Amino acid sequence: MSPLISLGEINKNIIYPILGGLSKLIAEFIIYKSQAEISKHPLILGFSAGFGMFLSIIPYIILKIYSRSIKEEKTLKGKNLIYNDPNKMYYRKIRLKKYFFIFLSSFLDFLQKILAFLFTLNINNIFWIFNILFLSLFSRCILNAKLYKYHYLSLIIIIVLGIIINIIKLYDSNSDEIIYIFLSLFIEVVYSLVAVINKYNMEITFSTPYELSFLEGLFILIANMILLIICTKNDISEEKYKFIPNKKIYYNGKTYLDNFYDYYDKLNYVEILIFILSLMSRLLFNLFGLITIKNYTPSHIVILLIIGEIQFIFEEKEVWIIILEVIFILIILFMILVFTEIIELNFWGLQIDTKKNIALRAKTEIDIGNEIRETIDELKELNDENEKTESSEEN
Repeated sequence: MSPLISLGEINKNIIYPILGGLSKLIAEFIIYKSQAEISKHPLILGFSAGFGMFLSIIPYIILKIYSRSIKEEKTLKGKNLIYNDPNKMYYRKIRLKKYFFIFLSSFLDFLQKILAFLFTLNINNIFWIFNILFLSLFSRCILNAKLYKYHYLSLIIIIVLGIIINIIKLYDSNSDEIIYIFLSLFIEVVYSLVAVINKYNMEITFSTPYELSFLEGLFILIANMILLIICTKNDISEEKYKFIPNKKIYYNGKTYLDNFYDYYDKLNYVEILIFILSLMSRLLFNLFGLITIKNYTPSHIVILLIIGEIQFIFEEKEVWIIILEVIFILIILFMILVFTEIIELNFWGLQIDTKKNIALRAKTEIDIGNEIRETIDELKELNDENEKTESSEEN
């Protein structure tokens, strides 16, 4: 009798979402708990994130040189490779598609980060729990990914518990924050859409996670630099921009959305180290997220999120609320592992349509087919021998 709960198919690539989540967790814990100056400068944080992602160009160039050497070696041996196809128009279209989707995902990613800073920085919520739903919907529409019984069960439990946790966290929110709650959900929708677009791009244009990471990083780097220059040179006050809720930075008696000189004046060795830590954290978080999406599904990046955001989940002061949230988060994590097939539930037929069991059934069918063919061949040989024997007896 099989156990009610068992491990699914796990390989070495599972280390990427774990390390990506831990890099974010450690960096943000140090940055925000140390009250580093960079935590007050979102555009400089965005600049460090873009620069960190851009550093993916290093492994990208190394892999490019390695693949080129293999290509040249195979070409010398006279092998006909797909990328030697003379149909340049086809590959030109592929490249145009690739860069279009990179620009689209970069723009959407930058948009959701700016919206998060302007409107939801002070909203105490964990709406990223619902990303598993948005990722599933976009994967169904864009990637034609199917959902099975264990997916639906996981989604229902995750969404119900996620709603309860957010109600607890938002219980004391005032009516003015309702619009920001909807914006928080919109931000998570955009984040999920970007993940699915990146998966689609890697599948149809054969882009690598390293290429996507450094090109998206370049876009984010330039966009944050432009905004930082504009915000540093122009007075952005609460009176002028009332839609921005308490995201002010003061410098020389003026109010700024962000200001480079204010950060530069307070720069020291500790801040430089924290800037580098932030840069490396965003590099690992984004690059390992893309590698996770490529190797698994977009839904697997929720593992990165739950590890990376774990410190911000339990911010309540009342013990009973903390205990309740710990229980709910553990259940949610368990159901996320079920959704991503890292854990299998062997009851109610929930395990039937997991990839591991589908592969096992396919292998069994192939083995049975081979056995049938072998039996047929043996019967044919036996029949031929009988016919020869009968003909020789007649002679």
